[in-house]
Formats: sequence, C-alpha cells, structure tokens
Amino acid sequence: MGLTLCWALIIAAPGQAREAILEGDRFVPVEAKNGMVVTSHYLATDEALKVLEQGGNAVDAAVTTAFALA
Repeated sequence: MGLTLCWALIIAAPGQAREAILEGDRFVPVEAKNGMVVTSHYLATDEALKVLEQGGNAVDAAVTTAFALA
C-alpha cells in the first residue's frame, strides 16, 4: 500500500509542478529573434533587455541584471 502510494505521488508530481509554473503570475513568456534575458524578477529582466536593445552585449546585460537583483 505504502509503495503504491509513493509511486503514484512520484508519477503525478511533475504534471502538477508544470501547471503551477506555466499558469502562475511569474511566467511571462516573450519571443525574440536575436537575444534572450531570463531573471528571477521582471524588473531585472526589463533593465537587462534595455541594455541589449541599446547595443550592449551579454556581459553588459549580466552585470546589469546582477545590480538590479542586488
């Protein structure tokens, strides 16, 4: 009985976690052709994206992200 319950939870958990991630307020997908910025906070993402749009490179965006999240 306990082993069956354990297996049922292991099989069901990934589907529930995926729904929680993809349907929450934190998941805001944006499509782009030439670059990508991913951070844990939307304001840091916005600032790093501005750096890339102004001609900065990935290192510039990473430094901006670090300062924004600090």
